[in-house]
Amino acid sequence: MSGCRRRQRAEKEHLRSSQRAATKTLARRLTNANASMEEIANQVQQLRADQAPTTERLRRRHEDERLEFQAYLEEEIPRTDVKRIYTNEIRALLVTAEVSLQTLQVQNARRLGLEEDIHG
Repeated sequence: MSGCRRRQRAEKEHLRSSQRAATKTLARRLTNANASMEEIANQVQQLRADQAPTTERLRRRHEDERLEFQAYLEEEIPRTDVKRIYTNEIRALLVTAEVSLQTLQVQNARRLGLEEDIHG
């Protein structure tokens, strides 16, 4: 009997030591993973810090070019009444649409007339 109990105790102790070893291994891996993640986060933060001045310079340059072009346009194109321009464009489009509609109606009438002559 005592041999059986010794074996059971030995098996339990072996399981416990295996669990402790596995726990230590997992803890070590987790610590390494956290350290790696922190290192990566630091690298990303450093890259962003390095790129920030470049990004800001590009943004300012783009804004300067936009303002320069806007000033050029204001010099080259005299100020106009935007509402009047749009109203004239809309009227021109409506006239074009009416002319197109009349043209289509005439073409359809001719077609119908030709079809009536052929079938009639």
